[in-house]
Amino acid sequence: MQTHSLSELVDLEQITALFESYSRATGIPVNLLSAESDTNACTPFDFCAQFHLQHPQFRLLCDKIDAGIRFDLTSGNSSRKTCHCGLQIVTLPILFDGTWKGAIVFGPFVSEDEQLGFDEISKQATERGYDIQEYRAGYETLPVFSEKQIGEITHFYSGLGTHITQLARQTMEGAQYAEQCRKAEQLIALQQNLAITLNREANLDSALKLCLDCCFSVPGITAGGIYLFDEDNWLKLVCNTNLSHKFVTAHKNYAPDSRHSLLVLAGTAVYLNYDQILNLTANNLLAEGLKSVGFIPVAVNGKIVACMNIGSHKCTEIGESERKTLEFISAQVGNAVVRFRD
Repeated sequence: MQTHSLSELVDLEQITALFESYSRATGIPVNLLSAESDTNACTPFDFCAQFHLQHPQFRLLCDKIDAGIRFDLTSGNSSRKTCHCGLQIVTLPILFDGTWKGAIVFGPFVSEDEQLGFDEISKQATERGYDIQEYRAGYETLPVFSEKQIGEITHFYSGLGTHITQLARQTMEGAQYAEQCRKAEQLIALQQNLAITLNREANLDSALKLCLDCCFSVPGITAGGIYLFDEDNWLKLVCNTNLSHKFVTAHKNYAPDSRHSLLVLAGTAVYLNYDQILNLTANNLLAEGLKSVGFIPVAVNGKIVACMNIGSHKCTEIGESERKTLEFISAQVGNAVVRFRD
C-alpha cells in the first residue's frame, strides 16, 4: 500500500502560518510537527530555542523529551510532558489510516500550580550559566494556564487535529479519483489503438505478438507469453518476451491433462502475488525473478482457445485496474484467433 507524508496530503506551509498567526494573537504557543521532520519538537518556540537547546547538556535532556514524544506519537497516543525546567508540552497526533503523520504541539507553557518564583528562576539561570535578567525575562514571556484552561485548549487542538485528518482524507480521495480517471482514459486509448492496429496485421503470429507487446504498456508488467490450444488440446507457447531460455524451454508445452492446462480450462483468471509465489513448492517463477503473475484464459464462444501468461519483475501484486486492462487485451487475443483461424 502506498503511503503518503503529511506534506503530500495538506498544505503544511499554510497551516503553519495560521498557527503562527494564532499564537501571536492569543499568546498560546502552538506548532505543527511533521512525522518526516527530525527537528526537535521544541525548536520553534523562542524560549527553548534561546536557552535550553543552546546548552549542550540540556539539549540532550530536551532531545530525550522529544524522543519520548515521538514514541507516544508512533503508538498513536497524545502526551503531556514536563521538561527538566518545569515547562510543559502537550502533543496531539494527527493520524491517517492508523499511522501518525504529524502532531499539534501545544507549549511550552507553565502550569499555574507549578509556577516558579524569582529565587527558583534565578537558581536555574545560575546553574545553566545564563544571565539571570535575560533568563527571567524569557521565562516571564511563557504563558501560564490553569488545569481547566489546559484541558479546554487541548480539547480544541484535538478537534483541530481531527479536521486536518479529514482534510488529508479528502485530498487522498480526490487524488485517487483523478488517478482512476487517468487510468480509464489510458484504457480507452489502449482499446482504440489496439483495435486499429490489429486490423493491419497479416497473420495470427504477428497479431498475438502485438497483443503481448501491448501488455507492457500496463504499469509493472515486464514479461509474458501467449499459448494456444492445438487440435490435440496441447497448450503451446506461440510468443514470449523477457523470459529466460531455460524458463521458456521448461514451459513451452503443456499436456492436456497437465495442471496448468486444467487451470486454464477452468476459465477463470488466476493472479498470484509475491507471498503466494513464495509458498509454491516448485518455485520456478521465483527463480525467474517474477514477483507477481497472472494466468488469463482466452475464450471464444464459450470455448477456451488460448491463455495469456503475464508477470512482473518489479511489482509484488497486479492491481485491480491493471487486471482489467490485461483481461481486455486477452479478449483481443480471442478476436485475433477467430479472425485468422476461421
